[in-house]
Amino acid sequence: MNQTEASNTKLPAPTREQLLMAWRHMRRPGWPDTLDEALQLHHYRICITGLARRMGRPGWTPSSLPLQLMSAGAPVPPTPRSPPVVARQRLRLLTPDELAQRNAAGIGVWSRTKPAGWLDVKKLAANDIED
Repeated sequence: MNQTEASNTKLPAPTREQLLMAWRHMRRPGWPDTLDEALQLHHYRICITGLARRMGRPGWTPSSLPLQLMSAGAPVPPTPRSPPVVARQRLRLLTPDELAQRNAAGIGVWSRTKPAGWLDVKKLAANDIED
């Protein structure tokens, strides 16, 4: 059965017990005294039958597996036996002379050297093409 056929099929009418259970659940002061009187009124009938159908559906139970692993034959990666080895390199500490040479322009002064085909996206966004 495809989706169109499923949407065109008529839902089964709820049983009297389901309607009674839904009416008891929804009943408030000012409602009719019996289920039959409530079903005679259009708005109450729609609400009661809708709740009776919904209460008759099976409940949702959470699954312990993620959705992508629930289908049959889903590939599962092997569990690693040890943490991955990450190659790291040590940085060389600068000598005071090298540090002084780098800071010769002043502390906190830093300029980026722009490559030949550099595009300034802020200028392009502002439509500032004059240079």
